[in-house]
Amino acid sequence: ISLLGLNTWFGRLTSLLLKQSNAIKSLTLYDDEDISAACDVAVINTPCKVRAFQGKDQLPCAIKNADVILIGDACDYYCDSSELILEDGAERILEYGRIIAQNCSKAIILVAANPVNSMLPLLSQVLTYYNAYDCNKVFGVTSVDNIRANSILAKYLKSDPSCVVLPVVGGNSVQTRVPIFSQSRPQVKLSKRVMKKVIKEIQHGDVAVYRAKQELEAVNKAHATTRFVHSILAGLRGEQNVAEIAYTRTVLMPGTSYYALPFILGVNGIEYRFPLPDLTENEEKLIRHSVLQVYKDVKKGEKYFVMEDSCRLGDLVDC
Repeated sequence: ISLLGLNTWFGRLTSLLLKQSNAIKSLTLYDDEDISAACDVAVINTPCKVRAFQGKDQLPCAIKNADVILIGDACDYYCDSSELILEDGAERILEYGRIIAQNCSKAIILVAANPVNSMLPLLSQVLTYYNAYDCNKVFGVTSVDNIRANSILAKYLKSDPSCVVLPVVGGNSVQTRVPIFSQSRPQVKLSKRVMKKVIKEIQHGDVAVYRAKQELEAVNKAHATTRFVHSILAGLRGEQNVAEIAYTRTVLMPGTSYYALPFILGVNGIEYRFPLPDLTENEEKLIRHSVLQVYKDVKKGEKYFVMEDSCRLGDLVDC
């Protein structure tokens, strides 16, 4: 595993969780500016070996022979404008995409850098430019939305959160998260008032964390992302029926080319994609709104892809 973006709370916490995993033999930590946290992580007495690299000139070494590359945020600050965050992070994603394409094109790539709705399409454009794009191996990590939804619904049901499943599809922002109550386990019947309250709490979950601590969410996101990494590794090992939800390129959603939907993982990334199930009237309304916003977010990301030799840009493969 290669983790790009160590010098944030998310990066440090995720590195700790990955170091503790028995499924990971080698963990490479990278940051553009500061890798001092790697010293802490490396001495934890687990079998996983840790290496660390700093600076863009060392990035090819940091991803060499990686099975999975996880791209985290570059900083901890929160901004209400996703466009400002995108503007700050776009150059980094462009550079990472180029180096990944040239040095480790077969790896599975997980994008956890905000805003995921725009960063993933931007990275996909770069990989396509270098003929290194596989839509079944490039993911926008939205796992935090699902674990948050499970916990919030469990709170209202007064149940154990580990026994509650509430799928969240769409995207990784307030306007694009859509909880699918009709597919929840256990099945629930909530009043319209309570349903509206739960949906708002799920959609604004990351904003609530920011208001509480004036920083991007990190603890729950690190936990959720590590869980998703373990699902990816389970698929690579050939385990059966590894089901997940993430933001990927898809042809299953009219109106947008990217969307978070459920799928089955395997040795080559996504093995099977599930379309949306039958929805309630309210869920269909939320989906329509979400699709419109995701489409806008995709275009915001893709506009940052500017290459002089644009004639080399190929068409993205439908998934």
